[in-house]
Amino acid sequence: MQKETTTKKIFVADDDEMLGTMLSDFLVEQGCGTVELFETGEHCLKRMKDELPDVVVLDYYLNSSNLNAQTGMQILDEIHKHFPSVYVIILSSQTSYFVATRTISKGATHYVIKGKDSFQEVADVIKDL
Repeated sequence: MQKETTTKKIFVADDDEMLGTMLSDFLVEQGCGTVELFETGEHCLKRMKDELPDVVVLDYYLNSSNLNAQTGMQILDEIHKHFPSVYVIILSSQTSYFVATRTISKGATHYVIKGKDSFQEVADVIKDL
């Protein structure tokens, strides 16, 4: 008996265009699903009003390029409030246990620290959802 596979819709919100593109390409190559990339959390939220993803991969700092953009924590709050069924994976360079715990308590499904294995960790989490 073959395992039934479902294609997941994944939104990636990261203000680092190169990293976002590399992660998106990696997730597609790994068979995680289809991916849309957003440079701000606001763009991601706007798109979510039209089409709900299964998973959002959200950078913790989304306002390093655009200082007026909301942070990943602010976007996480909005997603959790308006779209509670969507899984959110926080991708961050922050290694603080406090930051990781705070994101999980605010509704994130998983917290991944950016590093050499982070793309694979994100892919593994998505596949397990």
